[in-house]
Amino acid sequence: MSDVVIGFDTGPGVGLGHQRRMETLARALQRRGRVVELRPLDDAALAAPTVVIDSYRVRGDDRSRVRGERVVAVDDLVRDLAVDVVVDPCPGATASEHPAAGAVLAGAEYALLGIDAPPRVDPPDGDCRSVVVTAGGTGTALAQDLRGELAAALGAGVVVRAVGPPAATPGAPLAADLLGAADLVVTAAGVTMLEALALGRPTVAFVLAANQSRQLAGAAAAGAVVASSPERLVADAVVVATDAGRRVELSARARALVDGGGADRVAAALAEERSGAG
Repeated sequence: MSDVVIGFDTGPGVGLGHQRRMETLARALQRRGRVVELRPLDDAALAAPTVVIDSYRVRGDDRSRVRGERVVAVDDLVRDLAVDVVVDPCPGATASEHPAAGAVLAGAEYALLGIDAPPRVDPPDGDCRSVVVTAGGTGTALAQDLRGELAAALGAGVVVRAVGPPAATPGAPLAADLLGAADLVVTAAGVTMLEALALGRPTVAFVLAANQSRQLAGAAAAGAVVASSPERLVADAVVVATDAGRRVELSARARALVDGGGADRVAAALAEERSGAG
């Protein structure tokens, strides 16, 4: 029987970010001996000794839907959830934004990625030769359009790839295999942006969904990403692609902000809290 149930949003219009980061957290908890069940959210209530919920549709403090001796909510919308633990992985987030929670794990050190510990990747060096464009699980057509515009603007010496979301399976290789090889990443400001930062990729990011605004603002405030918009994206990307010094600076600030250890830190904190409660 599972002692941890993790529920997450999925389905049309949602993308894969919730699922991918919860798969990574599940593996971190399993490494600490927890028995974990991953469950896409439906109309049934979540019930277990520990319930972790990553949802914009269901509040973690809705007791008709979430029933656990301990409830952990991943919340980057600042909804002031009355749960045992809030994990707010947005860069720049603070515990004071969640006063109703019993405990808060806030900021980029708890950033939840869709991959386990990212490999060390060499920093950008010299000319920009490879650009990856992605717009998450709901922006495939936009990514293709941007790829064409960027390829035309950067010229024949730069390979520009538009990539869709990774397969909905644990350990999907998008970040390590494609992002890690890019001299520049152009992405929506969701989980893939955090993965690009953890890989030390110079990144230009934009808001595709309203819930990404706070995450992009926090990363930009740390100097780890260039905040753009769909309207300015090509121009901003060209500026970064043609400035080697800026790419080196972005790479260093990215790895300083997001080191890839967020899921393990969350799992460790939950283990400590469980021990203290026992």
